[in-house]
Amino acid sequence: MLHLAKPQLTQNWMTREDLQNLLYLSGFETVRGFSEMMWPVRTPGFDTLCNRYLGKLGLFSWLGITNFIVARPQRRLRAIASPS
Repeated sequence: MLHLAKPQLTQNWMTREDLQNLLYLSGFETVRGFSEMMWPVRTPGFDTLCNRYLGKLGLFSWLGITNFIVARPQRRLRAIASPS
C-alpha cells in the first residue's frame, strides 16, 4: 500500500530439456547433463553431505540448484557420392 517494496521482476526459467532442445537446434548434441549444489549455505558437515553425496543420488538430483550441460558440435555424416 505504501509502495515501499520494489516490484517483482518477471521470472524467466528454462529447464534443462529446454536448453538441450536449443542446443540441438543450434547444431550441438548433448553429451551429459547433471545438477549440483543442493545446499548453497556453508554449514559444517551438512553442506558436504548434501552437495557431494546426496546430490549425486537419483532421488535427490532434482533438488540441485545449478545445472550443467556438456555439449559438442554434432557430427556431420559425409554425403555418399552417387556412382557415375
